[in-house]
Amino acid sequence: MSLYADRYGLDAVACRIGSFLPEPETVRHLSTWLSHDDCVRMVEASLTTPAPGFAALYGISANTRGWWDLEAGRALGYDPQDDAEEFADRIDRRDADDAEAAHVGGPFATEEFYRSALDRA
Repeated sequence: MSLYADRYGLDAVACRIGSFLPEPETVRHLSTWLSHDDCVRMVEASLTTPAPGFAALYGISANTRGWWDLEAGRALGYDPQDDAEEFADRIDRRDADDAEAAHVGGPFATEEFYRSALDRA
């Protein structure tokens, strides 16, 4: 997308959406959660910012435990208001939490989903 934005003078915003759920369900979600209201704010900022060129932003709320930098979104006018920490006392710790937090891809980057690039099945 960046190539086309640069080559053809297009405006494009890539929203890297975290965990888009009504409320966080795991410890990982306390870092990656995007509330429905903040999603609306993110999309509105992405569509209304004048001439963004190419921009990539993380679609997460203003989570106390957030891993990702919100500055690229703030530069477009995205001002998240919600925080997953509000739900922290409702979330039980699980054995899988550490493994899921070890990679940006979360549970999809764990051994359970590993398949060699040479496998054809």
